[in-house]
Amino acid sequence: MPDCEKCGLDKTCLHPNLKPEGSIETAEILICAEAPGQDEDMLQRPLIGESGQILRKALVSAGIEAFVEYTNIIDTPIVKNVVLHNVCTCRPPYNATPTSKQTNCCFDQVRDLINRMPNLKLIIPTGNVALRSFIGRQGITSLSGQELTWEKFKLMPLIHPSSILYAKNRNKLDEFNAHVARIPAILNNSLMTNDFGKWYKINNL
Repeated sequence: MPDCEKCGLDKTCLHPNLKPEGSIETAEILICAEAPGQDEDMLQRPLIGESGQILRKALVSAGIEAFVEYTNIIDTPIVKNVVLHNVCTCRPPYNATPTSKQTNCCFDQVRDLINRMPNLKLIIPTGNVALRSFIGRQGITSLSGQELTWEKFKLMPLIHPSSILYAKNRNKLDEFNAHVARIPAILNNSLMTNDFGKWYKINNL
């Protein structure tokens, strides 16, 4: 929907209707954040800023993405085993939290992406805004890392990595990594109660 003008955000951002990143044809995992931030709007890539780097490194530490060394966000490699997207595809002014109206306007694009992913098994909404778009309510703190269902897909809510930046708390980062490490078990139908998977630390993650 490249010419979408439903909510007006296309007029206030640099690059409207940010496209997803990843292998749509083969990926089993779709990660949906809330909206592009300043870095994402400038570079035209989802989850590429400071919060996105936390998520990308967590995917590597859990063995979901391969490790590729890079020194700045411009050189960040494109993900291969997941698809990254947002439930609101235009950056709100001043990185404001997207409204329900704005995310509702974009959700047809999310559904279209889902329909174009033949191998999709697991959807991961990060943060309350994305979670609300899928299940109609918030509660990310209590639901993060839990296996749910949405329509015919598995769904695992995940706290937004920006909360780690705000908290500046190592325990919060460890919890985030442990939740990401559950993804392989959920895909393989082998998740056990209180199983938080395995992950290893890389590059001071």
